[in-house]
Amino acid sequence: NRYVDQIQTDIIISGVTNSTNGTNYDINITVENTGSTNLETRHFNILINGESQRFTCSSSYLFPEDVAYFNVTDISSGSKKLKVVTITFPPVFFR
Repeated sequence: NRYVDQIQTDIIISGVTNSTNGTNYDINITVENTGSTNLETRHFNILINGESQRFTCSSSYLFPEDVAYFNVTDISSGSKKLKVVTITFPPVFFR
C-alpha cells in the first residue's frame, strides 16, 4: 500500500508598503499563511525583479491563518515585480 503525505502550502501577499530611505526605499511586505502547514520564515526567498533579497521578518514561523511582516531595505526606486517563495521541510516523500 502506498501513501502520499500531502502538504498544503499556500501564502498570499496581503500588503506591500514602502518608505523612503535616503535616495532608496525600504519595502514592507505582509504575508498571510492560507495553507495548513507551519512555515519557517528563514526558508523564505524574496525576489524583487527576479533577484533574491536579504530580509528581516517579524517572526521565526508563519503559522496557518497568521501573518508575518517582512522588511527588505535599500531598494532603488522604480517599478518592481515582487515574489515570495516558500520552502517546506521536511520534503514530501512517498511511502
